[in-house]
Amino acid sequence: MGEIIAHKVLSCDACMSEKDVIELATLYEDELPEINFITTLYNNLKKRSKLNNKLSDSGIVTVFEFSWDGVNSGDSYNLLLTGVYPKIKGYAEVVYVWEDGTINGVKVNNGNIKQCKVEHRLV
Repeated sequence: MGEIIAHKVLSCDACMSEKDVIELATLYEDELPEINFITTLYNNLKKRSKLNNKLSDSGIVTVFEFSWDGVNSGDSYNLLLTGVYPKIKGYAEVVYVWEDGTINGVKVNNGNIKQCKVEHRLV
């Protein structure tokens, strides 16, 4: 299937603990894809910590974006499903498009993952 070339968030009301974001970003730094929402959230936490002179790990961050694209996205897709999504609180529906044209749908509900078929319809 290669790499993921695009994604679309269909529905989202999700968050993660700052502790989980920090842990995932540092533990899997070399395995995360070129474009990913964990690194984005982590960098935002680091920017905020410069203002407070401390990197907090006690709060919650809202997750609006579920990017997992580009180099290494295919190789790390299992990490997304088994290591990242289980840490999501709330609900999200995300579609990923692979470079070979395959489309995967994922529903996350409080860390529970369901992979779904994606149907295209014009009504």
